[in-house]
Amino acid sequence: MNKPQREKFPFPPVKEVAFEVNFDSRLKIDKEISDYQDKIIKDLPKFTWEHSLKSVPEIAVPELVRQMGTRVYVFENEQRSEILRISCSNFNYITKGYVSFDDFKRKLKNYFEKFCELYQIEIFKRIGLRYINNIEIKKVNGFYDFTKYIVPFIALNHFPINDIITTFAEVRLNKSDKKLTIRSGLIGEATRREDSQKVGIYILDFDCFNDIESKREDFDKVIVDFHDLIEDEFLASVTKEFKEYMRTGKLL
Repeated sequence: MNKPQREKFPFPPVKEVAFEVNFDSRLKIDKEISDYQDKIIKDLPKFTWEHSLKSVPEIAVPELVRQMGTRVYVFENEQRSEILRISCSNFNYITKGYVSFDDFKRKLKNYFEKFCELYQIEIFKRIGLRYINNIEIKKVNGFYDFTKYIVPFIALNHFPINDIITTFAEVRLNKSDKKLTIRSGLIGEATRREDSQKVGIYILDFDCFNDIESKREDFDKVIVDFHDLIEDEFLASVTKEFKEYMRTGKLL
């Protein structure tokens, strides 16, 4: 049975989308990283590498120890709006120029399929998809009334809206075979480049992941399921006024 057609919004407030996969270490990746670079160099020509040393504060790590961390290969496009980080046990793709899910999936699939084919990776230990949305809130009568666009996570009968400077809430949910972490809050002020006007920034951050074994052949289904879950929760977190902005690009 086909799923009902989802509405496509031309003006999403997406700041960043990240996809990440963990798998059993493949030493072949370190040895043959240049082969993968040849396959993606037209799209991601910029290259550098860094070290990842988990769970240890960087300030406490001597240089010699830092050099022993996991080597991470970093590929970027010319605008640095696409970033691909690869290690012997991890694939992490980030876009800061999100247009639509179809566009994101097409680019991701291009990099990911070439990667899996070259290094013969068929089983994944963990898959994650994260959407970070930034919604601008105008100051009216001296405060940022985010309730016009956001369904609040906090009880405003306890905290009057005109008293709130910042707010932040986080919840983690079980969703069948997935987990979803939602972070929501008015996180501060920013100055818009186009008109130098100060606006409040309200963040809606959705991080969906699983910790069960997944097969490469299931990639399409998993990524679509993750996206649809995130989109459903996002649409439940914004008002009809903000949905209208996503259709027209004009705030009411």
